[in-house]
Amino acid sequence: MPQAASAVRPTWDGLPAEVRHAIEECAGSSVRQAVSQGGGFTSGFASRLELEDGRRLFVKAATSEQHVFARPSYERESAVVRGLPAAVPAPRVLWTRDLGAWFVAAFEDVEGRHPLRPWDPSELSAVVDLCVLLADELTPVPEALPAPHPLTEWDDDFSFWRRRSSGDQAALAVPLAEGWAPLVGDLAAAEASWTVRCAGTTGLHFDLRDDNLLVRPDGSVVVCDWNHLTLGAAWLDLAALLVSVHGDGLDADTLWAASPLTDGVDEDALVAFLAAVAGFFVDVAAQEEVPGSPYLREHQAWWRDASLSWLDSRLQG
Repeated sequence: MPQAASAVRPTWDGLPAEVRHAIEECAGSSVRQAVSQGGGFTSGFASRLELEDGRRLFVKAATSEQHVFARPSYERESAVVRGLPAAVPAPRVLWTRDLGAWFVAAFEDVEGRHPLRPWDPSELSAVVDLCVLLADELTPVPEALPAPHPLTEWDDDFSFWRRRSSGDQAALAVPLAEGWAPLVGDLAAAEASWTVRCAGTTGLHFDLRDDNLLVRPDGSVVVCDWNHLTLGAAWLDLAALLVSVHGDGLDADTLWAASPLTDGVDEDALVAFLAAVAGFFVDVAAQEEVPGSPYLREHQAWWRDASLSWLDSRLQG
């Protein structure tokens, strides 16, 4: 999957003239060059803008008419980032504008790149350490942040095994890899407990993966795309990240055991979370392609295989 070309986005020239004018007015300078960012899986405008006065901005824009998911995501992300503690490394919001049909948000332009995959050990170590910092800074949730989503808000998405176990026809139509069908009842039971076993008082990014991270030239890591802020256990972002580590053939179990975030965490809690995540990806990877996101299903199929593999290894002990 081409990480830098996974989304189909409007270009600068493709934006309505009134939106381009509003962006230049808010920026205080005209745009010299716009480089569309093809990564991610939403269809909204996302470009690095070089202004005539030499400054750079990262601008996102979406309309509810064309970008049903992107617009509320950009609005949510802007509100969350404004409330993040200073110690949390994230591109800061410079300004936002509600133009009626369109919403526009300008962020600091970060000089950096996505982490290398398969994971580079030094970069992975920095991201694992970052998980600890995020948990420290966001426990309890700072008052300046908007209310996080409760875990229960995600439970419908993370209910595949229960739906299949209960005879739901759509879930039964989803193909399963060999060996998983006899485990559906046990997986449904584990999945049913995930919101309770994963409860906590930490504000979570809840989408911590390599394409939402930037590595600066000095090796420090910046976390982007804060639209899923969720309340849960301090170890959840680490667990989600380690699915990709396991999928790359690296030792996720050792990193899990070594983290201070996992002290005293019950094995059943990790299994419940992995069951929920794996079921989600089993389900969505089998759905029809999304026109504005040509590599979404391929991305989800990779995460399906990685989460099932790590879940299997934890079930085997």
